[in-house]
Amino acid sequence: MLALEKLPAGQSPAAGTPRWQQMLNPDGTWSVLKLQGAEQTPGAKPGPSLTLPAGTVRWAAILPPELAKQTDGGVQLIGNLQTNPPTVEECSPLRQQAPLLPAPPGVNLVRNLEWTTFGVEERVQEKNTAPDTPSWTMKPGAKPAGLYAARSWRLPLLGGKEPWVLQVVARGSGKIRTGLAFDNGRGFGDATILETLDLKDSATTYSLKLPKPLAEAKQLRVVLLAPDDHAAELEVSSISFQQGAEVGGAQVAKESELGVWNWSTKPDEWRRLEPLWKQAGVRVLQLALPRELKDGADGPLPALADLRKAGFRVVAVEGDPHMILPQEKPNVVTRHQQLSALHGKYLDGIQYDVEPYLLPGFRLEPELWHQHWLQMYEAITPGKAPLKVEPVVPFWLIAQPAAQKLLKGLAPRAARIVVMNYRSDAGDAAAWATSWLEWSLQHQCPVALAVECGPVPDLQSATYRKAERGTLWMKSWPGHGTVAVLFDGEVEPGAGTGATTFALARQGTVSGAATSLQGQDPSHVAAWLQAMREISQRLDLPPKLVPRLLLHEPKEELLRYLGERKKENP
Repeated sequence: MLALEKLPAGQSPAAGTPRWQQMLNPDGTWSVLKLQGAEQTPGAKPGPSLTLPAGTVRWAAILPPELAKQTDGGVQLIGNLQTNPPTVEECSPLRQQAPLLPAPPGVNLVRNLEWTTFGVEERVQEKNTAPDTPSWTMKPGAKPAGLYAARSWRLPLLGGKEPWVLQVVARGSGKIRTGLAFDNGRGFGDATILETLDLKDSATTYSLKLPKPLAEAKQLRVVLLAPDDHAAELEVSSISFQQGAEVGGAQVAKESELGVWNWSTKPDEWRRLEPLWKQAGVRVLQLALPRELKDGADGPLPALADLRKAGFRVVAVEGDPHMILPQEKPNVVTRHQQLSALHGKYLDGIQYDVEPYLLPGFRLEPELWHQHWLQMYEAITPGKAPLKVEPVVPFWLIAQPAAQKLLKGLAPRAARIVVMNYRSDAGDAAAWATSWLEWSLQHQCPVALAVECGPVPDLQSATYRKAERGTLWMKSWPGHGTVAVLFDGEVEPGAGTGATTFALARQGTVSGAATSLQGQDPSHVAAWLQAMREISQRLDLPPKLVPRLLLHEPKEELLRYLGERKKENP
């Protein structure tokens, strides 16, 4: 039996309660998932219960109600799954629509296209699986065959009136018809062929102009068709969407301020790092301040004043997920007023890195949680001309339907939106950045783009498929959500219960390197920063909307490297 027990207001789960049993409600009260045989918490209100199959429960959760209808293709768990109890960060359907992102202009997307071969004669065979230079052999045949990019894109809403061009860098032998399939809401049809590439032994650049219907399509998919009457070999090293006279030309990047986060609250540490920050070209310091804002020699205020005199912009960083709870509002407002009093003399801005989506229970009622999130900002930015703040958000928030009202409400209250654009892959990072820069222009609100340079641990993934018996049991619980339970051994759904069981199909690792550039050569971070600058240039943003670039937890070696590069290229 699984029971949902609501605790009285002001009471928290008992110490030692596993995280998976704790659920925070939007009103600030707690609920606890209890298993059969567990004692009721004193003062707790008895809640609804659900019958489970017999077995030892390792983990359970109440998830969004729509999940129960999306599991036909299987389910994936991600987290620290080998611990007991496991920590599950994500439980999601295997088949889910990827967000449609804009193709970042001028950025090589070859490793982001997810190539798929097609043709009943199976005459296209993969030769080299290297993501940067995939290659294939193609045999002649009577039936259509070739490759298509499973990942589709749309063209950016920004940019000038110059025609768009699909630029392909390839080598090989034979003639490859190259085109784009488009979808305007009725599914993808046959590709529109742009040009037949007469491949050479050496890498050759082909620039294929997009006709107006393709340039205006809702989404595009790259297609490469094999020749029918002869064999061919193809290696692709670059595919990008470019616009106008910039095609193939060098880019002159617009100047972007560079900033860092520093989580030390010790002024002596700020002073120690000051020369290194300055050498690296850092102009913005985002600092965590101590709770006591002393003005004496050992306090933070003299150090803040000195940093501003040295030419740095200083931004105070506050943040805790619980800050959006209604009962926390008075404390948040009081602290904000203290920091606001320092603006102009000691501070240039105030930033809130709240991240409430980390709260247990957030995903069950995202609309209500987002409403609380916005209300926190409304409370600290009252009136017609408040001191604007810097909200910090994750890169994926822009693709969440439930977050659109939040983002619209933040725009007039934000000095800038700080986007944790934590994607180490250049194509992914550039695509999300382009989406945020579109939003920036639409709302006339600047954004900052941050790269993760600190530690991000690897996580385990487990894929489950529907089966008559399995260790993962799921059931819709009307009025509450979808219940997912991970057992120590296999169980059956139970006759007439409406439940489904899933068996473990495979396990894998979700690398922290997909999120962070820590451990990679410092040149990769420099290239990431340069790519963001070049996107701003290609999108022709006005100066006030050129994004600030931020380093999260950079090591001192990285700062020294950036300083040396700055000396070489002042």
